[in-house]
Amino acid sequence: MSTHTPPTSHPAEEEVRINISRPASPTSQYGDASAEHPPLHILFLGSSLGNFPRPDAVDFLKGLPLRPGSGDTLLLGLDHRNDGKTIELAYNDPAGWTAKFELNGLRVAERVLQGRGEEVDLDYGDIFSKDGWTFVGKWNELEGRHESYFRSTRKQVVVVPPDIDRPQDPETPVQFDEGELVKVEYSYKYSDAEALALFSAANLRVIN
Repeated sequence: MSTHTPPTSHPAEEEVRINISRPASPTSQYGDASAEHPPLHILFLGSSLGNFPRPDAVDFLKGLPLRPGSGDTLLLGLDHRNDGKTIELAYNDPAGWTAKFELNGLRVAERVLQGRGEEVDLDYGDIFSKDGWTFVGKWNELEGRHESYFRSTRKQVVVVPPDIDRPQDPETPVQFDEGELVKVEYSYKYSDAEALALFSAANLRVIN
């Protein structure tokens, strides 16, 4: 099992890249490798498998078209489960790059929602107040995951325009209390033992 630490927005994190394949049995639903169907080599990096809850990560890997005994392989990137302080530093970096990246998601959502108004000649202005939200990142040791949230800095109401396909519907006011958290994402990390358990549950074996 080899490790590699590429430059990412989370420089304190370690990404593990593992080459895996399916065992020689049972027979695959996708057929056998041959001259007409040469081995598949799938590249899945970026550690995004960690955004799946652990049972869903197993189901995702099971669904990949890897044929047992065919020479098919998967090169997979996973975030390594380092100590909690190291992981929290990666997300709560002193320069604030992660916070800026995450909060930009509100600006993107705002543009999408404003576009609903433009379809019916309505200007909704600033839907998400720039000083109304902060980023919160914290490590959950029990679940082995980093948790990202938006925190409301005050009591406020966000007005959500109706869907473009149903402009006759009323606007939807959503109230947030001061300090209320809105989930952005969970990012699960894997120790060596947890990674091997994941592969075993998905009927995969490590080959490098």
